[in-house]
Amino acid sequence: MTGYLKDPRCNLCHKYGCSLFHILSHCDVALEQGRLTWRHNELLRILHIFVGKFIRSLSKHPLPAVEHRAMKFVKAGQTCKPRNVRPPSVLQLATDWRISADLPHLSYQFPLHIAVTAQRPDIVIWSESLRTIILLELTVSYESGIADAHTRKQDKYAELVETCRSAQWKVLLRPVEVGVLGHIAVSMQKACSELGIWCRDLKEALSETALRCSYAIFVARKSLTFSTNWHMWQPRRTLSPEDESK
Repeated sequence: MTGYLKDPRCNLCHKYGCSLFHILSHCDVALEQGRLTWRHNELLRILHIFVGKFIRSLSKHPLPAVEHRAMKFVKAGQTCKPRNVRPPSVLQLATDWRISADLPHLSYQFPLHIAVTAQRPDIVIWSESLRTIILLELTVSYESGIADAHTRKQDKYAELVETCRSAQWKVLLRPVEVGVLGHIAVSMQKACSELGIWCRDLKEALSETALRCSYAIFVARKSLTFSTNWHMWQPRRTLSPEDESK
């Protein structure tokens, strides 16, 4: 009886044990050729677009008013009516946010007046008025390694966080993860909700793009070349009210 595999080695790095885990997240040649980095950047580009769009919208609309109400006491036997007032997200607290993303087509520099560092968090967002800096660090990991990846990135940027704090800046370090098979980690949902950008479109874009990129990497597992010059996701084109009226 013959086996299904004539050669159990990876066609790229020639290591034994060519599992799905190896192909999608552990092949050294795939990493050197930029296949895994391409998938990471595709997801990072989505995050950058959603955050950037939200920040630009804040400059066109006033900040949400903080409602101050006098304290009302409830008599014994009565119930208090719930107040459906959603507190503003972190980004809604200011309109002077600036953003920098570590993407190939963008110029990237960590704000030097906050810290001088050789580290490059994937997305850096900062506000001078709030003296707050947000560090988003994306990891695209095999689903079973998401928890370890989160801890590893927290440890990696611990020193940078302390440096920013010593400069009297509030630091929000948010490692976020997406699985190579499209699983969205809880850390991603929490961080994006905190920023105010979490929505179904973002969730679907991240999940489907991760799966599509992994499929492309899997299909090309026997090819010695791989193109990283194409995008798996394009933002939806929405019309402005002025355009819709025409």
